[in-house]
Amino acid sequence: MAKRSKVELHSAGVIELLKDPGVLADLVERAERVLAAAQASSPVETGAYQEGLEVRSRIEGRAVARVVSTVPYGLKVEASTGHMARALNAAS
Repeated sequence: MAKRSKVELHSAGVIELLKDPGVLADLVERAERVLAAAQASSPVETGAYQEGLEVRSRIEGRAVARVVSTVPYGLKVEASTGHMARALNAAS
């Protein structure tokens, strides 16, 4: 029978890791890939929606990177097409 391993996390260390600029850089790199996939698969009528997609990142208690739409109708487009959700596969 295999031995079970016990892992103890050092809470302060994990918190510091989540704030690390290197972690943020990795998340931004992944978000850029998601952005490219989302732009490639987005519906285009005028191009405004496609051009309105962007990556936003910051450290707000932890490193965060998001792909967002800056056009007012962005949620409606995503709700009807789901292309942003499918673009998440590009992050891996």
